[in-house]
Amino acid sequence: MTSTKKCSVIIPVFNEKEGIEEFIQSIYKQTRHPDEIIIIDGWSTDGTYEYLKTQETKWHLKVYKHLSNIAEARNVAIAKASHDIILCTDAGCKVDSHRCESLMHIYETTDEVVVGGKSELLGNNSFQKKAKHRFVSPDPNFHFVSSRNISFYKNVRKEVGGYPEYLTKRGEDTYFNYKIEQAEYKIFFCPQAIVQRNMGKTYYEFYKMYRNYTQGDAEVYMIHKVLQSGTCKQGILSTLIFLMLLWS
Repeated sequence: MTSTKKCSVIIPVFNEKEGIEEFIQSIYKQTRHPDEIIIIDGWSTDGTYEYLKTQETKWHLKVYKHLSNIAEARNVAIAKASHDIILCTDAGCKVDSHRCESLMHIYETTDEVVVGGKSELLGNNSFQKKAKHRFVSPDPNFHFVSSRNISFYKNVRKEVGGYPEYLTKRGEDTYFNYKIEQAEYKIFFCPQAIVQRNMGKTYYEFYKMYRNYTQGDAEVYMIHKVLQSGTCKQGILSTLIFLMLLWS
């Protein structure tokens, strides 16, 4: 029996031209194709938007330009989505060929409302391979679900108030997850749904990425007095990694 459930993939982008073609291919070439792909470009200056517009017909994309931060871009994309199930991801990643199929299987066979997948690291140069080898959580039961690999019914976003557009740092997805949990939704973990993300090519790029995450967590704490679920573990783990990379 064929399911009538359909999904929209939403993607915020900004200055991603270098790797955007490979990323779009990984979105499109899955065992189950998304029913809709919506991309919100935050006024890229490197030609990302112009390139994506040339690919709209080929890859069946819906590409929009909207001056926004990443939280607002996600909210705008969700509002434009035609289907009830939202699959989030980010540019700069590579989506596993079974991701959409794995997530939709959960929605078609269970009553789950929010489903997250597994994040892995991509490593190409020697630094990335070294960092990837050492970036392993000491807690095998700890699964932080980023918005590069989360999905939910569209009404969940409305009920929890959407992504926090007022935040000036990163961490909008962590706080969105917190609001989901406060609304008493469980985030079901699906390890078969995999998204691999690119990491910094150098120590400094890697440091900046996690500095931004930590600053985002701190901003949420200052505004809401909420210590986000991954904050302490992320801070301790990333600090240890930086020290190991420096001393290796």
